[in-house]
Amino acid sequence: TKNVADSAHITFLVTSDDFTSIVEKNGEKEISIYPNPATGYLTVENNENDHEVVMVYSPGGNLVISKELAPHTMARLSLHNLAPGVYFVRYKSSNTMSKLIIR
Repeated sequence: TKNVADSAHITFLVTSDDFTSIVEKNGEKEISIYPNPATGYLTVENNENDHEVVMVYSPGGNLVISKELAPHTMARLSLHNLAPGVYFVRYKSSNTMSKLIIR
């Protein structure tokens, strides 16, 4: 768990062989990404009442994916153009980051 200035934190939950990254604010799940590790596609769920921008950064710090999500929606992001490795997912509204592994 990582605490940030606005009291939001990231929690990693283990379910079978996959990891799910969940951003919580005031105890409510706002953004979920899965599976992690990912192959091919990444699902992002925005459970917030506001728009959210999810950004994926390469190991070198370059922005490789940016997706705006309307409130209470989900998106399936293609990872086919990305090389296997460790990436970082940033959530604009909470200004938090989590690690994403692409196989």
